[in-house]
Amino acid sequence: MEELNRTSNTKKIFQTVRAIDGKVQHKKDNEVLEINGTAYITDKDKAEQFAKTYRSFSKLKARKGDRRIKRKIRKEHKMARDLEDSECDITMKEMLRVIKEASNGKAAGKDDIPYEMVKHLGPKALGMLLDIYRKCWRGAGIPSAWRTACIKTLLKEDEDPKDPTSYRPISLTSCLGKMLEKIVANRLIHLLEDRGLLSNNQAGFRPGRSTVDQVLKLVQDASDNMQTQPSGLRTMATFFDYSKAYDTVWRDGLIFKMLQMKLPFQFIIYVRHFLSGRWTTVSINNVECQPFLLRNGLPQGSSISPLLFLIFINDIDVDIDLETTASLFADDTSAWRADGKVRGSQRTLMQKEVDKIMEWADRWKMKVNGSKTKAMVIASSTTDQQWDPKLTAGEAPIALVQEYRFLGTIVPADLRFKEQVEQTVTRCRKRNRVLKCMSTKSWGNSLETQGTI
Repeated sequence: MEELNRTSNTKKIFQTVRAIDGKVQHKKDNEVLEINGTAYITDKDKAEQFAKTYRSFSKLKARKGDRRIKRKIRKEHKMARDLEDSECDITMKEMLRVIKEASNGKAAGKDDIPYEMVKHLGPKALGMLLDIYRKCWRGAGIPSAWRTACIKTLLKEDEDPKDPTSYRPISLTSCLGKMLEKIVANRLIHLLEDRGLLSNNQAGFRPGRSTVDQVLKLVQDASDNMQTQPSGLRTMATFFDYSKAYDTVWRDGLIFKMLQMKLPFQFIIYVRHFLSGRWTTVSINNVECQPFLLRNGLPQGSSISPLLFLIFINDIDVDIDLETTASLFADDTSAWRADGKVRGSQRTLMQKEVDKIMEWADRWKMKVNGSKTKAMVIASSTTDQQWDPKLTAGEAPIALVQEYRFLGTIVPADLRFKEQVEQTVTRCRKRNRVLKCMSTKSWGNSLETQGTI
């Protein structure tokens, strides 16, 4: 610890801190998967079952209206257009900036080319790489190796290890492809912000916005309603949960929405190439399953996927009533409105707002998880907090809760934040104990080193 300075390996430092903090998860290589009563023990069998699970997420039911959208896409594809400024060739400056910003120590894709290797390329090799990027951007396609992913599974905290859906899929793709995606993503976010194309209610993956903005918006609105004279108003809030939001994005629907937003066509051509022909394998202890094709969904771990998701979900709040506030942070969707002086007088209107979001989800093939969608009544009176407006998400009743973890903050129905404060205090005390382990008056780190940690 005495050797720490500004150039120290921060990854190793925090691995040590987490270990002392008791947060190291032991790797479980020999867990058995159990599906419909059948146990799968070998790595090959487990990889195949994970593959089957992920394939099922990307299968979306075809409908009659899909043909109209596909015809519209084909028609737009054939139209001649003049290039805009945002569609100009990729420059050496753009590429070098992305290479400089790339993090060291990241896993390489199947081509075994890490970021560190790219950072040490000479002028001639950089020029050749830039030439490949420019050809991809002009519409010549994207190398298949850059669209091939290897999924490694990571068990979620406190989840059943026998269930394939309890694991977080980590996709490993080519670092060369990721850098091209980052270049396009930088251009795309600038274009979306410059033209004001994204909903004002969306705070996810946008510069200058964070989860805190959305939490404060809810707390401020609810607090203002509670202080309305003479006796205060209740705030009815609904928090929606989507099943496998990224994995079930309808790709044709996404392209259609990009056309509706009138984005430069070069971006649309790139996204079509980026999403088509994406082959994937699942690796368990370095044993892989047969490659399979994902026909829908957005690739995990890509720089451009979050922005494409923002475009896909951008119109979810278009039909929302002016007196209802919507909050979007990527796939976290919530809506709230004040109840009337008479308890329940606005319940029907709130149900209509829920129905609008459910209809949007059905139209664009998104699945709302009714069992995880929750309602809360924020009020100063305990009786009001416990009043159930009996809202429904489709046919499923929306359960009433007295507190909800909203974008990382536990928001209670009384806005006193007792549980949030207690959890924060507990975390701080644990971290203080970590520091105490490293130093005493007669032993351990110097004050300077303790301050650095």
